[in-house]
Amino acid sequence: FLKRYCRVLASLAHFIVFLAKRLFIYLFRWKQKGYEKNLYKFYTDKAQLIHTIIELNNDKSDTELLKLVEQTYKLSSNRPYDEYVCIVDKNANLIIHTMHPETVGNYAGSNKILNAENEEFTLNDLVVNRQNYIGNYISSSGEKQIAAFEFVKSRKWEIGVHRSKEELRNEIKSQYVWFIIAFVIISGLFLPMSLGLLFWAYKISYKREITTRTKSQKELEINNSLL
Repeated sequence: FLKRYCRVLASLAHFIVFLAKRLFIYLFRWKQKGYEKNLYKFYTDKAQLIHTIIELNNDKSDTELLKLVEQTYKLSSNRPYDEYVCIVDKNANLIIHTMHPETVGNYAGSNKILNAENEEFTLNDLVVNRQNYIGNYISSSGEKQIAAFEFVKSRKWEIGVHRSKEELRNEIKSQYVWFIIAFVIISGLFLPMSLGLLFWAYKISYKREITTRTKSQKELEINNSLL
C-alpha cells in the first residue's frame, strides 16, 4: 500500500508541476504582450514627435531640417545603444541614418515588412502609399527589428525609429526574471518539500497504525489463549 501511495504522490507532483508550468507560460506571454504593446506605443510616439518637429520647422530647407532632426535626436537621453532613426525620401533613398551615416544615399525601399496579418510588403510600399506603420521590419543588413514609421506629407518623407528585435526580447526577459526565479523556487524547492513532508507525515501515521494493529492482534491472541 505504501508503494502505491508513493506512486500516487509522484503522479500528483508531476501533475502539479505540469499545471504550474502551463500557468507560468500563460502569465509570461500575457505579460510579454502587455510589455510589447507599451513598447509599440512608446516608439510610435517617438516617431510622431520627430514628425511634429519637422512640421513645426517646415519653413527650413531640407538640409537644415535634417540637421535639426539629427541633432535633436542625438541630444535625447537614455537611448538604447541599438536604437536609431532613419528617414527616406519619396524614392525610398536614405537621407538620414543616425547609426550608419555612411549609408545615406542608399536605396532602402526593398527592405521587407511583415504586418500583424502576416502580409509581406516593403518600405517602398509604405512610401508610395503614404502609410504609417509599427511592427516587424528587416533592415538592409538583414537584422530583424521592431520599427515605427511615420509619413510626412509635406516633404514626402518616411521617418523610421528602429530597435533590434533580439535586444527587445532580452529587455522583456530581464523585466520578468523574478517571475522565472519564483517559478523555479516553487516548482524546484517548495513543491518537493511539501510532498516530502506529506509523505513523511503519512509514513509516521502508517507506522503508528501498523503498531496499533500489531498490539491489538497480540492482545487478542493473549485473550484467546486465556479462554
